[in-house]
Amino acid sequence: LIAALVSLALRFAGLARERALVAEAAGAALRDESHARELSQAALARSENNANRLLEGMSDGVVTVDRELRVTYVNPRAREVMSRLIDEPVGCRLPEIFPHFADSEFSRKFQWVLDNHKPATLEAYSPGVGLWLTGRVHPVDGGLTAIFEDTTEVRQAHQFEGRQRAVLQAIATGRPLAECVEMSILLFEARF
Repeated sequence: LIAALVSLALRFAGLARERALVAEAAGAALRDESHARELSQAALARSENNANRLLEGMSDGVVTVDRELRVTYVNPRAREVMSRLIDEPVGCRLPEIFPHFADSEFSRKFQWVLDNHKPATLEAYSPGVGLWLTGRVHPVDGGLTAIFEDTTEVRQAHQFEGRQRAVLQAIATGRPLAECVEMSILLFEARF
């Protein structure tokens, strides 16, 4: 009987050792998983911080909106452009900020991107802010992101160059001097 009890006790001791090893391994796995989760969260936080610094430092404007065209994010450049119309754009719908939005190229492109889930390019004049804006509109979960730059000065320079060529062409083709002088005066006034 004692031999059987000793055998049984040794068996239970062996089982207890096995369970202790299993518990120890499970504890190590949990510690490893917890450590991996901490590393993952730290990497995610660094990534978000880098993305925010990138967006905040861009010279292009960045605006995100939800499917109802409610502004969810603006970077400093976009805020600068939009501040001509509203102090705080986040939370407002684009048609509330830009009175001409509903009948604009912006509205058509934004809706196309929302409907088709494909990016699109855009170049249009915004009468609300008085600027020509060029950029891309990208679909994102729950809405879209627009990245734009002010191309007003570039467009004005191209228009000036076109008018300048017209004056030079008029002179080269022998058009009347009074007409050429008038064209030159208009060109000069348009430039300044």
